[in-house]
Amino acid sequence: MAAARTNAQIAQVLATLTTLLARDNDPGRDSEKRLERFMSHKPTLFTGGYNSEGAIKWMDEVEIIFEAMGCTEENKTILGTYVLREEANIWWKNVKLRIGVEGVAIGWEVFKREFLKNYFPADVKNKKVIEFIELKQGNLSVAEYSAKFEALCVFSPHYNTVEAEEDKCVKFERIMAAARTNAQIAQVLATLTTLLARDNDPGRDSEKRLERFMSHKPTLFTGGYNSEGAIKWMDEVEIIFEAMGCTEENKTILGTYVLREEANIWWKNVKLRIGVEGVAIGWEVFKREFLKNYFPADVKNKKVIEFIELKQGNLSVAEYSAKFEALCVFSPHYNTVEAEEDKCVKFESGLRPDVKQLIGFSEIRDFPTLKTKARICDEDGKAKSSYYKALNDKRKGQDHAKPYDNKGNGSGKRKQGNGQCYKCGERGHKSYDCPRKGNKCFSCGKIGHKADACREKVIRFKDPLRGIVCRSFALGALLVRSLV
Repeated sequence: MAAARTNAQIAQVLATLTTLLARDNDPGRDSEKRLERFMSHKPTLFTGGYNSEGAIKWMDEVEIIFEAMGCTEENKTILGTYVLREEANIWWKNVKLRIGVEGVAIGWEVFKREFLKNYFPADVKNKKVIEFIELKQGNLSVAEYSAKFEALCVFSPHYNTVEAEEDKCVKFERIMAAARTNAQIAQVLATLTTLLARDNDPGRDSEKRLERFMSHKPTLFTGGYNSEGAIKWMDEVEIIFEAMGCTEENKTILGTYVLREEANIWWKNVKLRIGVEGVAIGWEVFKREFLKNYFPADVKNKKVIEFIELKQGNLSVAEYSAKFEALCVFSPHYNTVEAEEDKCVKFESGLRPDVKQLIGFSEIRDFPTLKTKARICDEDGKAKSSYYKALNDKRKGQDHAKPYDNKGNGSGKRKQGNGQCYKCGERGHKSYDCPRKGNKCFSCGKIGHKADACREKVIRFKDPLRGIVCRSFALGALLVRSLV
């Protein structure tokens, strides 16, 4: 652009820009625009599970984004819970039912307290403090040691004083180039004016809303007998609707847009059956018809029965807790403040006896605390079992004295044998493995028959040298003697 642009031209462009910005700042779109800005930072999705490191990392990440966006406490909760998925989303639904008050928004500090109580309990934090206290450089480089020191220092607030913070922080300031000419500013403003004029066409509101919805990549639902998939799809789109601040009518329009194949045919038939010309179908009506078809009462009842009969069995406490939370959704009675004690009793009754006996007497009636204590007992029990198993394996591996081992020739030691079985006289086996040990005659000493069937002739005589009575058996030319 020519450098000689007059102030009047620049003023004209600024006036046009002001008009377009005023039109763009429709209060009704604040929630959607805020969500767009939040998602432009690409926050990590948190799926829950026993992952304390991941929970802290996720919390730090979203709080950095909130600070940069200047979010209010209420908006922090809305945006933060938008990126909860799977088990974490189920947990949040149950928490809202337990602590939520109709018409009152849940602030970020309340959410953070419940989140950390569940995903970063006190025992895990204490382990981090101990790890920080015992931290040594060892084989780490100074850089690696410093990084680990900083990471663990967070859990020891004593070390995070203002004086120490001044030594750690390095300030950085981004400076805009001061050499921009009036011509360059005018060119940028003119381009921006054109783009805003194209983007702020009121006729494109529905189209832009759909684009924003699809930017979240919702799952296409194709129908069929897939009750688990139906509930998962419903939860997913409702997370998007809440974050976008959609009206009931827009929820139905956007939700039915991602129905395909059999599900789309079903919806067409439903509209013909319940639709009234000129009257939009609200989301609650759609949801009622959808669940009636894809999550009927018999399937729901099976889930309720599965919840009632749920036992820990071979599951870890962490796995049992996740399954308990997932099935608890289908038994609304347990998701109220009044039913907190009943929920704890139900959870405790399903634990294995070895875990239950360690915490049952405590009568813990705060559900997050009960889950944490049960998990600690389970982990300690497994550690104990592993310790004693390793100890027994070590003992079995040691050499023990064998009946036929002869070590040394000292007094009281067994005489060195020649490897023969002392019952039959043959080599190659020991007496306790002798195949003939039950067929030896006690009269003649031969193998193959017993004394009551012995046919050998017995001759008794007195030994003149020893002065005792002996007996002998005639064995052809050979005479075998034995003491009576």
